[in-house]
Amino acid sequence: NYILTRAEVAGLYRTQMSDVSDSRLFAGVYYNEIPETHISLSGIKNEVATGKVYGLLTAYDYWRAIYGFWGVKVLASYGMPLSGKSGFGPALVKGSELSLGLSASYRIEKSKIYSVGYKYKSESYAFGAIKENFDSNKIDPTGHYINFDYNWEFE
Repeated sequence: NYILTRAEVAGLYRTQMSDVSDSRLFAGVYYNEIPETHISLSGIKNEVATGKVYGLLTAYDYWRAIYGFWGVKVLASYGMPLSGKSGFGPALVKGSELSLGLSASYRIEKSKIYSVGYKYKSESYAFGAIKENFDSNKIDPTGHYINFDYNWEFE
């Protein structure tokens, strides 16, 4: 089993749409660890490493109360990696990431929201070739996830 880290720091602009809903636009930076597997041409030796990527993030979410403090949150985000390094050495050449989600949420107060729900995430990263005369090392982790989220805003 592997534990991979993702951290984000973002500023946000919130617009209260009504008494029971608001939308938020985020912009910030992120750090992401990604799993990599290298399989030798003979198939005998397999190696696993962790790549590290840093980039810019923009996101939008819409929150609407359904009953009291309970609500629903819709989220879309896009990440643009600026730099990074494969766990096997080569530097990041290009990449992108996109996620879409739908969550049930509980708003403790205006600045604190817990949510749990579904998230689809698609990532694509290309690193330099691991060995001479080989193509670039491309990683495309894509999946459907159960997402646990906690937002805490400083006002």
